Amino acid sequence: MVNNPGNVQPMQFYTDLAWGGLDSTDAFMANFPNQSDRSRIQNLIQREASSSSLAKGIPCPN
Repeated sequence: MVNNPGNVQPMQFYTDLAWGGLDSTDAFMANFPNQSDRSRIQNLIQREASSSSLAKGIPCPN
């Protein structure tokens, strides 16, 4: 687990987020040959970026 003030998520959450912006690279495809893994990561990044009701992160104040 990684501690984030007021919010704790499994390490997989942060590892998946780290791939944000790299999901169309050869490195991403090589590390995640399974479509379900790619979809999991891409969906997580989209939820967090859009502050979806399913997002786990806490939005930054404006």
